[in-house]
Amino acid sequence: MRFLLFIAVLAVLLWTFLLRSIFVLKRYDNHGNEVILPEPIDAEALFQKLRTELQYPDIKNIFYNEHGILSIAGRYSAYMLLQEGNTLTVGAVMTDKRSKDMRRAEEAMCITAYIGKIFNPATPVNPYRMYKKMRHARRNNLVITAILVVALVIYSAVMLAPALDETYKVRDSYLSQYSSEITVGEAFDGFFGDPSWTAYQEGSQELIDFQGNCTFGGENVVVRITFGIYGDQFRVDSVKINGNETSDLITASLFTAIYEQTDALASSSSDATDAADAAVSGTAVAQAEQSQPQSGSATRNDATASGEEVDIESQAVIVEHIDSYFSDLPDYAFCQLTTCTYQGDGTIIAYATLYYDDRSYTAGAFLIDADDLTILSEIQAEEAILN
Repeated sequence: MRFLLFIAVLAVLLWTFLLRSIFVLKRYDNHGNEVILPEPIDAEALFQKLRTELQYPDIKNIFYNEHGILSIAGRYSAYMLLQEGNTLTVGAVMTDKRSKDMRRAEEAMCITAYIGKIFNPATPVNPYRMYKKMRHARRNNLVITAILVVALVIYSAVMLAPALDETYKVRDSYLSQYSSEITVGEAFDGFFGDPSWTAYQEGSQELIDFQGNCTFGGENVVVRITFGIYGDQFRVDSVKINGNETSDLITASLFTAIYEQTDALASSSSDATDAADAAVSGTAVAQAEQSQPQSGSATRNDATASGEEVDIESQAVIVEHIDSYFSDLPDYAFCQLTTCTYQGDGTIIAYATLYYDDRSYTAGAFLIDADDLTILSEIQAEEAILN
């Protein structure tokens, strides 16, 4: 279907801007500008007859030119009337410019038809219809040209817009700790109301701002997230709610909620230690690789060294204990660990997002016994309800 449409458009353009002019000029050359008179007529008699009977709409004047040749001034040119025997020729001065010559040839043939109707009323030709076709063709050329110019401008604007919009560096990237299939732009635009992206610079630092609305603490708030661009990576430089900076815990909970609502919350436990860092640093896929110990760095032989990730089985037990801890709350549903690491002193710090039956979210942090994985205390409980 697209191919047929392309062929149709191409055919219209070829006819309008090339083939039609060839067709008109060919007709003109094949005696299309000649009138066979019933009998020869002298120039003055022809002059008087045309002044009173010629009805060509665009006629401007009938006159003798500087060479004493009877001429007719039309819309596009002046045409000499040359008589040889009983053949009258309406001659147009050509310029070797195809579009201009086509208009002159077409007008000469139209004037010829009007003159022919004066001397041969029974001639099977409609001069006025020829005139209307000529004018419509001219108008159509202008309309098609205008449409092409507008289409070119729109196409250029559409094609150049992505190149001028630097926000793609964040929008089209991924937070692999949450999803390798949903881009940041898709997740944010789907979660927030009235989302907007802006790229700008402060000195030599390239920044990208995201702003959108969501429900926080039971009221509608404006969230502004500023990303810093660092080479081929990006990082969240700040997260503000109604103009106020948020804590790392609320930031982590917010990012978790964003990807949970778009069904793109990361499920890979191997990336659990990077989830909180991603909420704060917002690095792209390469960040997870760069976070690994580099050659020459200290080797961690103790499986429970400070900062070490808790294994998958232990995380599952901790989740069960947190569920049990909140089991007395009637509207509590389940929890999702955000990050869970050893502290090196026999304890574990677990950050989690707590989900309720009304689909709200609460951020929490817990001190866990590293031996039996029980909750020692709820060390931090900052409410961050996000509908």
